[in-house]
Amino acid sequence: MAATSALMYIWSLPQFQRALAAHVAPDVDLGVQTLVRHLGMFGAQLPSHLGVALGMTRSNVSKIVRRAEAHGLVTREPVDRDGRSILVDLSPAGDVLAAQILHSGDEMMREMTRGWSREELRDWTRLSHRLANAAAEYAQKIINAH
Repeated sequence: MAATSALMYIWSLPQFQRALAAHVAPDVDLGVQTLVRHLGMFGAQLPSHLGVALGMTRSNVSKIVRRAEAHGLVTREPVDRDGRSILVDLSPAGDVLAAQILHSGDEMMREMTRGWSREELRDWTRLSHRLANAAAEYAQKIINAH
């Protein structure tokens, strides 16, 4: 289990995250890339939901959405007639960046597992899917408890 904790720690280091972001899109900051990755994985959301999901204040979400909008990566659409609620979604350019971000993760894994046998890769793929599913269930359990 120590190896899994080390992996999570390394991948969550701010320096590592910033370096990955700079590799994918040097002109787009980590906050905007985090927003784009989230919207790419989970679809359009209200700013309040983005704040909860990304652990950000309403003000921080607004700033990041504005920066993403300035890059042409997101759109804001009114949810109701009075226009007070908005839905943040990816633009076509945002869809492209989201795909690039996810692809960079695949590239990183290919590089890190270079030299692994087919059997090791098959085992890792099977077990990592299992771990990801268990992690999602555990996260939901912890979130629901609070």
